Amino acid sequence: MKRLPLFLLVAILLFSACCLAACGEDMPAPPESGYSVSGIVTADGEPLAGVTVLIDAEPAGSTDENGVFSVLCPDYGSIVAFEKEGFAFSPDSHTVRGDVNDLHILASPADESDPDDPDIPDEPDVPDVPDVPDVPDVPDVPDEPDEEEPEPPEPLSAAGSFFSYYAPDGSARIAFAADPLSERITLTLSDGERTLSLSADARGEVFASEELCLPFDAELSDTSLSVILDADGAVALFGGDFTLTVTCEAEGRQSSVSDAHAFSFAFPAPSVFDLSAEGGVLSWKTEGLPEGCTFAVIANGLIVAETSETSLSLGDIGTTLPEGTLIALAAVKDGSFVAVSDTIAI
Repeated sequence: MKRLPLFLLVAILLFSACCLAACGEDMPAPPESGYSVSGIVTADGEPLAGVTVLIDAEPAGSTDENGVFSVLCPDYGSIVAFEKEGFAFSPDSHTVRGDVNDLHILASPADESDPDDPDIPDEPDVPDVPDVPDVPDVPDVPDEPDEEEPEPPEPLSAAGSFFSYYAPDGSARIAFAADPLSERITLTLSDGERTLSLSADARGEVFASEELCLPFDAELSDTSLSVILDADGAVALFGGDFTLTVTCEAEGRQSSVSDAHAFSFAFPAPSVFDLSAEGGVLSWKTEGLPEGCTFAVIANGLIVAETSETSLSLGDIGTTLPEGTLIALAAVKDGSFVAVSDTIAI
């Protein structure tokens, strides 16, 4: 770019200043408040257009095609600065102390390198590292065989086939079938207010605790262990109504627990007694039988007649009973024997 002679540059500046002061369109008079700041920006003696004029770091205007700018500064002491990419300015700012209309700002190409940064010396070459010899492959470690988890022991079958009845002597009985592999049996009795647990060897004779002893008979077969329990002690302790749960245990087997079975016995125990066959008439006495009982005549182990009365003529049996027939009488309720009399011979 051709540089203007110094006298011509001064003439242009003086002319621009006069024009800015005299011409209202290029350089408007300041309003009632604020300060007018105007001037020109040149680079290598030529006007520089597109320079952003900042007031307190906020854009407020820019130079026109003649490098002329004019801004209004609202406050005393405001900083007017200049900014355009690729250029540096001298002076780089102006502090407002009043109206000024002849600022001349010189622009020059900016040096993007920072003179304060010392040259970083080249890093010395790193000597070549000798090749590392190949490491021989490590043979695979054979997998350890998976440990087989032991199968859980098979459970014992739960006790079942519960039923209750009265023996001929009037005592209460409870029968159930347990797993034939059972080695120990525990009875849990409860009336809702108290609970007792009684244990015994499965081939023993008595279920016992500190408060109660219940004799029992056990008969082992290939398929089950049949238990007949003398329940009189439980009837007396609980007043006749209680539940029974049976737990069976054996070494090497999972224990089993039955459902809770409810039992209701008459208290005192019902009985049929004083059976006789005089004058061709069977008669008997009863005590403590529940309502609705009927009576079955048992001859040599077979039921031969039924009645709801407390006596029966032998002639009404409907079959001839030979001399020496063994007769017993059973009180029956809902198909179950409630009580059975002693046996007599006729």
